[in-house]
Amino acid sequence: KDGKGKGKGKGGCGGCGGSPVFSPNGYASPEEVQAFIQANNLDERAAQALSESRPAVQRAVIDRGTLMDATNPSAAVLGRLKQAMAILGGGGRSPGTEQQMGAAASRLSGDQLAAAIGRLIAESDVDERAAEALRDAPEAHQRYVLERGSLQDARNASAAVLGRLRDAQRDVPRGGGGGCGG
Repeated sequence: KDGKGKGKGKGGCGGCGGSPVFSPNGYASPEEVQAFIQANNLDERAAQALSESRPAVQRAVIDRGTLMDATNPSAAVLGRLKQAMAILGGGGRSPGTEQQMGAAASRLSGDQLAAAIGRLIAESDVDERAAEALRDAPEAHQRYVLERGSLQDARNASAAVLGRLRDAQRDVPRGGGGGCGG
């Protein structure tokens, strides 16, 4: 994983370029998260994954410092998110979100579906080959993968994604999956 943890910040908000805005409960404030995203020039997928993580996970990622000298700051953030979630437990999202994700996947399309796929990739630490296959898959196949739930307990999340995509090719009708059926 290229670029993980290379940047060492000097306190503050880890390279957010100015005085940090701290939340009184020790969590990262939304303003601090946005400043970190902008200062480190994160791509949309990494920015979305960080923004939608629990505040305690955000704090852990930001406290590790700037990513300005990382080879790939976005990949480094995704790695930090995975590590923070493993340490803090309970995944990165608020309680109950995992069950909602599977149930709501059939209604997702466009940007919402892309965001959900990005979160699944970030939280599961799938390899680039599996991530690319999932991103390039038809929307109906992406929804199928999401509907099957979290990959956090998978021994090999990348193999699980590829297996789900293979199952989707077999089980999802051609051209189907508009998100309206049960």
